[in-house]
Amino acid sequence: MPNLPSQKICKQCGESKPISDYFIDRKGYATPYCDICKKAKGRAYHAANRDRLNAVSCKWQRENPEKAREQSRRYYSRNRQVINQRDRLKRQVDPDYNASRCREWRLKNPEQDRDVQSRYRQTHLELVRVADSRRASRRRGAVGTYTAAQWEALKASFDYRCLLCGKGEPEIRLTVDHIVPVSRGGSNNIDNLQPLCRSCNSHKYAKIIDLR
Repeated sequence: MPNLPSQKICKQCGESKPISDYFIDRKGYATPYCDICKKAKGRAYHAANRDRLNAVSCKWQRENPEKAREQSRRYYSRNRQVINQRDRLKRQVDPDYNASRCREWRLKNPEQDRDVQSRYRQTHLELVRVADSRRASRRRGAVGTYTAAQWEALKASFDYRCLLCGKGEPEIRLTVDHIVPVSRGGSNNIDNLQPLCRSCNSHKYAKIIDLR
């Protein structure tokens, strides 16, 4: 390993700076540019060659999906606070920031989007069911909402059993029943919900029956 001086003159800005302000390569040599100038040159190079570099990066990600995902996870783990702060600032300026980015990505990557949604539905089945139920209630004009955790706690309080026939999961699948139906002015809040199997839910239809 070479003996490094305590100070070094940057070839870009011409200033004498501590050796700690320079990147040290694997052989132990300091780069000719200080960290500040090196980053500035990197940004300038990327700006001048943005399209070509993005194309190369996208090609590598398509050819190495597992490595790309692992690289993204490591980057996010190391820079979690910076990324979250940056996203918060962008959402303050543009509240629709995340939604617009998602829409743009889905339009550009329809096949990947279908694959991502399919995998998500398979691995988050209960969350998807709750979201679908809430969405259907909103379409029918219901006020209020509830979370997947609240629905899970409600089912657990009744030992995961249908309140009408008494059958339990996993023999049957419990569905959301509105005690006061949405069609009769019932809300979508958790205090207006009860767990019924699909058959009993259909049989109850639009009656107001509190089985709790």
